[in-house]
Amino acid sequence: AQHKVHIVAGGLTAFPEARDIWVKHGYKKVTIMATGGSVVLASMYLALVLGFKKLHIFGLDCMVPSKDANYAKGIAGKGVERSYYEIEVGNEFVLTCNSFIAFAQQFFKMVDIARQWGMLESIDVYGESLINKMWEKPTEDAA
Repeated sequence: AQHKVHIVAGGLTAFPEARDIWVKHGYKKVTIMATGGSVVLASMYLALVLGFKKLHIFGLDCMVPSKDANYAKGIAGKGVERSYYEIEVGNEFVLTCNSFIAFAQQFFKMVDIARQWGMLESIDVYGESLINKMWEKPTEDAA
């Protein structure tokens, strides 16, 4: 018996031979999803594509409490070295870095596009987050 197989890869840069495998196995149409720069953004995008219209987001803080107590300290392996700096949001200073700022920009762009396309009814971001500090309506049906 033949079964339809779906190939999921983290992107063409993470799996450059994906196209060759698709062609070899007869795939004529392939959907590639650009999922953003973080696990949370990828999850958001996939949820929207799968038809979820009310999203509840956890873990998108995009900021750190201090240079010493930073991202995943003690629970994750050595990752990319980040240079943290303060930015002012409203009347408050928060510690962040270039990649976290980029994630915040991607988040707002994704939300804007999802609204325009009718894919998003509501989205709530929980916890202390740069997103909530930047957003006019952080956790009350902002979409």
